[in-house]
Amino acid sequence: MFGAIRNESDNEEQSMKRAYSYTVLLGLFLIFSVTNLSAQKSPDKCHEVSFRPAVSYTLGGTANWVATADLDNDGKLDLAVANASTGTVSILLGNGDGTFRLPVAHAVGGTPVDVIIADFNNDGIPDLAVSNLASNTVAVLLGKGNGEFRAPKTFIVGNNPWMIVAGDFNRDGNLDLAVTNSGSGTVSILLGNGTGEFQPAVSYPVGNRPQGIATGDFNRDGKLDLVVTNTEDNTVSILVGNGDGTFQPQQTLAVGSNPPGVAVGRFKRGGDLDFVAANFGYQSPWTVSVLLGNGNGTFQPQQTYVAGANPNAITLGDFNRDGKVDLAVADFGSESISILLGNGDGTFGEPHNFAVGYLPNNAAVGDFDGDGKLDLAVADAGTNIVSVLINDTRDCRSK
Repeated sequence: MFGAIRNESDNEEQSMKRAYSYTVLLGLFLIFSVTNLSAQKSPDKCHEVSFRPAVSYTLGGTANWVATADLDNDGKLDLAVANASTGTVSILLGNGDGTFRLPVAHAVGGTPVDVIIADFNNDGIPDLAVSNLASNTVAVLLGKGNGEFRAPKTFIVGNNPWMIVAGDFNRDGNLDLAVTNSGSGTVSILLGNGTGEFQPAVSYPVGNRPQGIATGDFNRDGKLDLVVTNTEDNTVSILVGNGDGTFQPQQTLAVGSNPPGVAVGRFKRGGDLDFVAANFGYQSPWTVSVLLGNGNGTFQPQQTYVAGANPNAITLGDFNRDGKVDLAVADFGSESISILLGNGDGTFGEPHNFAVGYLPNNAAVGDFDGDGKLDLAVADAGTNIVSVLINDTRDCRSK
């Protein structure tokens, strides 16, 4: 079973199949209060979230991004980490009890910044796709099903590729790739052939310094669309898909300051697809922006919620098992992960902060110890460490 994915939509599960993708600068200190922001409700005590202290795993290079899936088909979640300083991806096989084995490194290219896990050749085995910032390429490593991978195949994209997302954009049953090119102001689309090979990239203009990317069917037409963060414009771009692998010209929406990360999900029970952007900023207040979807490709104005210093990436999950979507925010400047518990109506509570390592860049979500609760693995970009936090939230669903 593969790990957590970057987007959540019923339609998307059908069209994306096994796509699991798991979207950097400096900061100062964590802020706990701010004025002129959306009201933040506190959850009831029965559903307070809790994690054990982080346990660190040392890698062979700087931990820039982490993703999770069962890479060796043993029913236990494993980790894949992009090591920006060494041009490698580290594989840490899970023991199923919340611990992981020693990392094994695979060469991928120059300055890998993102890694996602999906099945690109339709053999039922998870593969890797990695964006190489310095090489202007995406590397695809086909899995062998035992935690090992074949040599990477590289595909040219735009300048300084950053984040990757997988989806079936032309509805042919094969997974495709969309990549943000931070140096080009574009998104590259690589259509998959279903064999692990991809057609030459076709690029679409977005804003300045795009980084984060996520996908979902925002207008309920059965075709996947894209949302992209433009860090220098304080906007996101919405690219509506035509269902044939092409996209309509961007529409832009305002979010907060310097947004690097974005995630798509349903924040209202039974609602349409929404998204949340991390507002990295360079001074407080540090926030995330939630934009609720109208179901026709448009979104309501942003509502902002407090996070830690310099929020960089957001992952979704139900961390207190109350049936509502919560946010896990990597606070790059705070050495913490902020959990914002969802109220089920599109609003979120105050942050619950958990200490991790230096410059946390993103978090991958999965049940690493098999207890039914979602745990976290965090890439600490200022070090060569992945921090693992095991969820020990009290189970009171029957009370």
